[in-house]
Amino acid sequence: MPGCCGGVPHGPNGWKGSTGFVQYEGIRRILEGIVVERNSLAWVHWEQLGEIVHRGVGKELDFDQLSRVIKEICGLQGHWCGTLAYGDFDRGDYGLQTRLLQVGIQPRHVAAREAGEFHRDAVALELSLDALESVHTLPHITDHLFVGGDISWVPLFRRLTQHGKHIHLCGFQSYTHRALREWAETFTALDHREEITRDRIREAGPQISEGDLEQVIHVLAGMQERLPFVGFGLLQRELTRRYPYRFGFEDILNAAKNEGILEVYKVPNPNNPDFPTTAVRLNREHPLVRETLGAEALNALEELRGFGDGTESPDEDYMDADPGEFDQRDD
Repeated sequence: MPGCCGGVPHGPNGWKGSTGFVQYEGIRRILEGIVVERNSLAWVHWEQLGEIVHRGVGKELDFDQLSRVIKEICGLQGHWCGTLAYGDFDRGDYGLQTRLLQVGIQPRHVAAREAGEFHRDAVALELSLDALESVHTLPHITDHLFVGGDISWVPLFRRLTQHGKHIHLCGFQSYTHRALREWAETFTALDHREEITRDRIREAGPQISEGDLEQVIHVLAGMQERLPFVGFGLLQRELTRRYPYRFGFEDILNAAKNEGILEVYKVPNPNNPDFPTTAVRLNREHPLVRETLGAEALNALEELRGFGDGTESPDEDYMDADPGEFDQRDD
């Protein structure tokens, strides 16, 4: 009597044969006839991608070409269903969200700033939560393309994989953590996709905004409240820690110094008395400092005993152990 699976006849014990090979062949023929539709959705860490292109590569994004490349990569896996870009879009970039929508990129605003400070994990966290939630809200999405290289995505990749989703990654090679590439089925390096970037229309050189200077003011004010003095290198590393997707803090600090926002002075170095360390403090009389911090914060700095006058006894716990910072000779 003919069977129902690809015409494979049944034997007295169910499937013909004793090895199970015929059973396997029958099931395989059925599965070959089933076409599983694959749908792709792209998730873009806009903050990180923009900073890498702007500060790291020295160019600016071409939105049209970026959207086209994303659709092209998604198309290799199946049907492109959309591109979601996560970032802080409330920064005076007028028309940016409209421009993104015009090229097929849906901006998802994340309120990641408070008192001028950028919360580095806010964007990645919001993106990760939405991507994980999509397992239930968008069950038809089989493939997820992540554009960026945030190391915090590793748990997300693991969870999505456990739910049977296919993970794909796209980003700049030197800014994408190896652990992420290991979790992804495919990795597309943007380093050689020059069409997604273009030369800046503005003049060459670092573009320092008032917002950049305000970030420095907020961070340095907090450090001055905690420490007897703040080394120049220590401030630069603290800024990099708080704003990991920013580049060129040395240029920003130099601009702050040239604008009179920062005062540079020397502090005795207990590790090498011959070469004092370079310390920085805020110029409390500068208009931008007064406007950014307000009267209450300025009064708090004024009340600090021996604030930044170089008379404090340096505590090695506050000194930076990097000899390169201490061994700075006076110009």
